[in-house]
Amino acid sequence: MSSPAVIAYDTPPPDLDVRMLTDEAIDAAVATGHAWARRSAVRIADLRDRPLVCLPGGTGIRGILESACAAAGFAPRVAFEAGTPQVVARLAARGLGVAILPASIARGFDGLHALRITRPALSGRLGLAWRRAGPRSAAAAAFLARFPSHGA
Repeated sequence: MSSPAVIAYDTPPPDLDVRMLTDEAIDAAVATGHAWARRSAVRIADLRDRPLVCLPGGTGIRGILESACAAAGFAPRVAFEAGTPQVVARLAARGLGVAILPASIARGFDGLHALRITRPALSGRLGLAWRRAGPRSAAAAAFLARFPSHGA
C-alpha cells in the first residue's frame, strides 16, 4: 500500500504524486553579530567559500542549494550538517556558519538575522507524496482528502 509521506522538493520526483502544502523562500541566516547582519540579501555567488550549515545531502533544500551553486560554478562548502532545520538554526546562531533554511524558520529564530538569497532566488516546496504506482489504502485516501490540492 502507498501511504503519504512529507517531502521537501523543487520539482516533484517522477515516480511520485505530490500534494503541495507550502511553497516558500529559502533564506540564508547568520548570527546577529555576523558581518552580514547589516545586509538584507546575498547572492548565491556570495556563498562561495563560506562555511555553510545545512540539512544533509539528499534533502530537498540541500538539493536546491547544490543545484543553484553548481549553476553559479561552485560546490557549497558545508561546514556542518544537522537533521532538522531547528538544529541548523541553532548552529548558525552560535556563529558556526551561514545557515540555509526555509524563510519561516530563518526569519523567526532568536539570534539569527535572515538574508534573502537572490540571483537566483531560491524556494522550495513541502508536500505530501505517495507512490504513483500501486494501490492507495482507504485510510491514506481519507487523509489526503483533508488537504486541498494546490498543484505540484
